[in-house]
Amino acid sequence: MHGGETRMRNARGVSRVLIAALAVSALGLVTGPSAALAGTPVLPAYPSVVGYDDEGNPVYSTAGKDILDPEEDPSGMADQVPYVDADEVVVGDQASGETCTPKTTVTLKNLANKLNVDWADSVINKSTSKGKYTVKAETSKKFTWSLSASAAGEFKAAIFAKVTVTINAGIAAERTTTYGSTFEVEVPAKTTIKADRGMWQEKFSYTYYSIGKTCLIKRGSGTGQAPYRQAWHIYN
Repeated sequence: MHGGETRMRNARGVSRVLIAALAVSALGLVTGPSAALAGTPVLPAYPSVVGYDDEGNPVYSTAGKDILDPEEDPSGMADQVPYVDADEVVVGDQASGETCTPKTTVTLKNLANKLNVDWADSVINKSTSKGKYTVKAETSKKFTWSLSASAAGEFKAAIFAKVTVTINAGIAAERTTTYGSTFEVEVPAKTTIKADRGMWQEKFSYTYYSIGKTCLIKRGSGTGQAPYRQAWHIYN
């Protein structure tokens, strides 16, 4: 489960001055790789929170664009390969006259989450001195949960309910990013800072197995995602 919602509410008192200071500090740490690393592919990174915007959304900073949710536990994540998507399989003979106790079982695997970008912006400081700039999202987007396999509608609610219980108690079936969300960042001289605003998508894979009262069996598998927390990502 994630505590992102609670942290967002508790962080609304963080000042923009602190955000700027933290952001600059973080950028200084992540923008100076050694020459030996030049040309090395940028791998997904688990960033740290360096501040919050005026809406309480966390601000992250890394050197790369492809980032993984820092609230996910990276241990064992690489071993959690998604289930292979499979169309629903129906097995059984309703004419047999058998009766069974209806039961549906859903199994989940939590997958590493990535930030789905909604608004991409940048600040270009061509001057010879550092300056403070305000970054603002000028649009918002609705994110909704989805399943990649052709799960029957009757099982979609069961899969989502399982996600909210076993992976993320604060998850919502749909969520909209905040229009007008802003934060202040101090940009060094002759430097371009990029700022992406988006939504963390809870990613998971699933299988389901159901047996009906007429002993009809249905099973399927696939992957899905659901929006749960928006964030800013700054880098250069």
